[in-house]
Amino acid sequence: MSAAPAKKKQTKTYFFRTSKDSLKSVGLYIGGRVIYDHGDYVEPVEGLVTIAKDSTLLNQGTVCVSVTGTFLYENDDLSISKTSLVKKVIELYPNTANMSKLSPGQRALIKKLDKGKKCFPFVFDLPRNLPASVVLRPEAFYEGKVVGVTYSVNAYVVKGGSNKKDPFVSVPVQKVNYIAPKVGATPVSRSKEKSYMFESQRPLVLKATLDKVVYAMGEPLKLTVDIENMSKKEVQSIRISVKQLVEWTTKEGKCHVAARAAYLESAAGCPVAKKTNFKHTYLLTPKITSHESHHLAQEFKLNMADAPQLAASTRLLWNGKQDDMLHVSYYINVYAVVSMGSDVKVTMPLELSHPEPEKKAVSTSSSS
Repeated sequence: MSAAPAKKKQTKTYFFRTSKDSLKSVGLYIGGRVIYDHGDYVEPVEGLVTIAKDSTLLNQGTVCVSVTGTFLYENDDLSISKTSLVKKVIELYPNTANMSKLSPGQRALIKKLDKGKKCFPFVFDLPRNLPASVVLRPEAFYEGKVVGVTYSVNAYVVKGGSNKKDPFVSVPVQKVNYIAPKVGATPVSRSKEKSYMFESQRPLVLKATLDKVVYAMGEPLKLTVDIENMSKKEVQSIRISVKQLVEWTTKEGKCHVAARAAYLESAAGCPVAKKTNFKHTYLLTPKITSHESHHLAQEFKLNMADAPQLAASTRLLWNGKQDDMLHVSYYINVYAVVSMGSDVKVTMPLELSHPEPEKKAVSTSSSS
């Protein structure tokens, strides 16, 4: 019997960027640009700030690292407003007491760096009430600033006697919502019955069942539709629509927009004649299409070449303490399209989650 192939060892990748001055004096290493919000905790942001060995910056000012979050939104007059969601600053030098204890990844990274570089480790713990990185393109022709929530980690030196941050280096990061699947989760169903004129005792009953509530991005929804038609009407087709609802609250007021994330209409097995039953299972995948993308909230893209992806459902507890908020939710509408009568409709909530984060080993590589 041949031995099973060894699993490939996964590595923790540190993203690296330097300042643009001639010496590239300040370097910033980020241990992963995607920050997962698990609901009960948010993964910390860890990294290193480095100062080039030939630089005299340590004699000139204070070495700092910060994490910032901003919310850009469009006003009624089409102008763009900016609100700060979070700004946490750590002074790493000369007050070295603020430096974090070395994690295994930071320790492995320092061993690989030029011995002449000065290294300052840091860790940020983000508040749990911050929204995910979500962007919204208001109209198909819109080419202005990104509207939505964005985050970045920044390293810089504040020179004595001034507030000037020079050199300065910034790395965009992405905060995403991960909703762990519930163990032993049961299917969820909704039903609606409708009686037509002179048929109060003979309703048409529509029942829709999702095999679960939480789906990963790109995962097909599995929806079972049951119809018990005791009326004299015929059901001509089944229509299914997944809607994304985006709501944002600012000091200026509340706004919301709904857009279609998936659509299906099928006449398979139809018409459903009077006094007959019907059952069918449908698969449809919520996604961004070219003709709907301008109203759908999307995940913030770290790489412009990446395909656009729907924003995950918001995990945030709405506690009223945050004035500026962007909230994303999803629901599914199921219609029994009735001939010569009003349709029967069932509405169900669902949640979309970012894919499960990969488990990484301690060994370290770097990329720029």
